[in-house]
This record gives sequence, C-alpha cells and structure tokens, in this order.
Amino acid sequence: GLFNKITSVTGSGSTTTLTVDNCFGSTYRNYFITVEKISISNSSSKLNWRFRTGGSSGSNAGANMGGASQGWLGGSNSEMTQQKVNGGAVPLTNNVYADDDFALQMWVFNPYASNERSIISGRAVYREGSTSYVGFNDFGFLSISTETHTGFKLQSTSSQFNSGGRITVYGITNP
Repeated sequence: GLFNKITSVTGSGSTTTLTVDNCFGSTYRNYFITVEKISISNSSSKLNWRFRTGGSSGSNAGANMGGASQGWLGGSNSEMTQQKVNGGAVPLTNNVYADDDFALQMWVFNPYASNERSIISGRAVYREGSTSYVGFNDFGFLSISTETHTGFKLQSTSSQFNSGGRITVYGITNP
C-alpha cells in the first residue's frame, strides 16, 4: 500500500512531552503522521514539534528550525499567525482550549537523509484557548541544517497532556 504503519503511540498523561523515536529511517523517504484525541490541561499552552536524532536513545536535534503557521479563528473572523526562526521547537498550534480534544495531520519530508533539509507541513484543528472558538492552522517548517532525524517529540509549552492522545506514523511508499 501507499501508507505503511510504522508505529503508534498512545499518551498516558502526566507529561509535557510525547516522544516517538526510531520512526524515521532509510526504508522510506517521506512520512505521514496523524495526531488524534490529544488534549492539554491548560488553555495557555501550545503544541510544539521538535526533531530528534540518535535512534532509540535519541536526543533533541539542534536549534535549526524555521517557518510559520497561518490559520483562521471562527467566531471572531480573525487570522492567527506565528513564526519561528532558528528554533529547536516550532509551534503547530496557537493556545489550545483546556481539556478539549484536537487533532492534526502532517507530512514529513526527507527527515533521514543527511544531505537534505527535513521539512514538515500540515494542518491542526482545535479550539483556541482564550476564546474557545474553533480554528485551524496550516503550518510549514524546515530544518536549516542537514541532520539525520530519527524521531520527534511533541511538547506542550506550559502544562501536561491528558491521557489517551494517539500519534501514528506511516511510511510512504517511495514513488
């Protein structure tokens, strides 16, 4: 098939990070990731992404990501934007509403190739933390360096994840 499940991780709560190591390798060039039923226990927290290197005993990749997100907040008819330059962790959402499930889908391009830049792009749908209106962000970031990325970490910026969120990583059959 086109999508080949590599791993699925379910969060158990009581942590501010969800780490998926050893999901990127030489078998596939590109990946598709779904994050579903994830929630954070505080309305002032954002969801961040960070690449990892080194396999199963991995470590955080360098502070070399850059890009932006742009979205729309329903109810208030307003635009939401964010950017990051030379950051280790990059924002996938604006502030999310406490204890309310949200989801995202994303593409990861060439994370394992040591001679190419790793790229992520996708969309997150969630209730915004300060207004409770539903919104979405489209995001795109790239690694300014050419590290070999073997995994990633999702981070809450200020509070713990609730239990039950699921991250699934699929390898995309090479064209």
